[in-house]
Amino acid sequence: MDDVGVSLLEIVEVRGCGLNDDELLALIITGCEVLTKTPAGVFSPEHVILHTDGELEIKSVSRDKVSSEYVPPEMKEGNADVDPGAVHVYCLGEVIRFAGAAESGSADLFSLLNVMTVAHIATRPSVTRLGQMAKNKLTIQNPKALLAEMYILVMGDEAEDIDDLDISSGEYMPNSLGENGGLRNLKWDETETTMVS
Repeated sequence: MDDVGVSLLEIVEVRGCGLNDDELLALIITGCEVLTKTPAGVFSPEHVILHTDGELEIKSVSRDKVSSEYVPPEMKEGNADVDPGAVHVYCLGEVIRFAGAAESGSADLFSLLNVMTVAHIATRPSVTRLGQMAKNKLTIQNPKALLAEMYILVMGDEAEDIDDLDISSGEYMPNSLGENGGLRNLKWDETETTMVS
């Protein structure tokens, strides 16, 4: 992933409000896809990174790297033999709670949030089952496109930024740096700008 990722924590801070119901469901679906390949550990909104194409990156960390609400009850009780999938489901539940699920009026989201963060491990769905439950609730077909749109709303669209570049304004010009990182000599005339090496 060559782009600059933005954390869910930053997205909520910049927007000044939580995610809407479809965005939360898209986050659950895409998060579940990622969590099937994520190492054991816990995570919080600052460890959920969104990329330009709607891809998510979830960085699992040790429990001392997150605040206590992201540590599931079984870990707080000192249980050394925990189910990593159940831990991930719990953390994802707390992440979506932070991201706006607690304020949502959706009964479906409320139900998902409750089952994700329930103290009894056997009652929590598996990561795969949770992803399917969320897919059944989402009305749009492409959750990653919705997440990509969230990224663009916060970080902007790089292609659009390049199209908006006005060379005459003195803004940074692509390819204006030489091989050694220094600025190339620019020759200005009325019809065009050319670079002289």
